[in-house]
Amino acid sequence: MASDKAITNALLETVRELFKTDLDALSVNNVRKVVEGQLDLSSGFLKGDAWKAKSKELITGEVVSTSRSAGASLEIPSVAEN
Repeated sequence: MASDKAITNALLETVRELFKTDLDALSVNNVRKVVEGQLDLSSGFLKGDAWKAKSKELITGEVVSTSRSAGASLEIPSVAEN
């Protein structure tokens, strides 16, 4: 089982990578799925009670942070739970 720190780092890094490479794939649920695959977590692990709200907060916060650092002219993508 991956540590909380490893999961957090993977979530943040995945947001940054998708922000640069594939904005259409940048959704809360997709980031969760990617990280679950990367860290060999069971499907839906990041939607469970322990991580659902925390992962959403981390993902949306990182989108805002990355958007700001990329420049104010960028439109912040919608990070819906698809």
